[in-house]
Amino acid sequence: MALSIIGHLHLLTPIPHQALHKLSTKHGSLMHIRHRSVPCIVASSPEMAKEFLKTHESSFFNRPITAVVDYLTYGSADFSFAPYGPYWKFMKKICMSELLSGRMLDQFLPVRVEELRRFLQFMEKKASTGEKVDVGGELVRLANNIVSRMAMNQTYSDNEDEAEEVRKLVEATAELTGQLNLSDFIWFSTKTTRMRVSAKFEYQEQSPPVQLKKIKNILTNTKNEEEENLKNKGNG
Repeated sequence: MALSIIGHLHLLTPIPHQALHKLSTKHGSLMHIRHRSVPCIVASSPEMAKEFLKTHESSFFNRPITAVVDYLTYGSADFSFAPYGPYWKFMKKICMSELLSGRMLDQFLPVRVEELRRFLQFMEKKASTGEKVDVGGELVRLANNIVSRMAMNQTYSDNEDEAEEVRKLVEATAELTGQLNLSDFIWFSTKTTRMRVSAKFEYQEQSPPVQLKKIKNILTNTKNEEEENLKNKGNG
């Protein structure tokens, strides 16, 4: 029996996956439960899993939209959390053919080698002077440089302050998206969650609109530079 507000949550303790297994032995391999106010379908057999993940795969492509993701991406307007459809298919095709294909990965091998060499030289220099190094932060910078050079042909983490700013933003975003938010399960707490997310970024002076504006400016400048380069090549 479902309870108001919490739904069937009281049946999922103390260990959720074991509790779901016990429920499936009693009610079958396909169950409908409420996780607080969110309706959920539980498939607990290989046959049912195949129905969801293969036979009816296209009906379950979309990721669940949480309050935090909805706030940070302005209604899931980005590619990662975009609903399955023409836009998602187009962006996937572009990524697979122009960024992640074997041909492009081979073409960008010198970029990865150069950035890795720069990273190792930096670590060697710090080691020779006996200075402390935030290895995790430097690896984040290495990854950022490789991705930005592959996607936009330039880096944005060479400056220490900029690199630290990017690292903090990534950490704050990962922390927020990984937290349990009541508004994802209890509808009337949505406003509270949005206020908490906004306060989190304002406290770190990393307001999402400010950061998205910076990213937009970077992309716009890159686009203008590429167009100018193509124009100069055409005139040449």
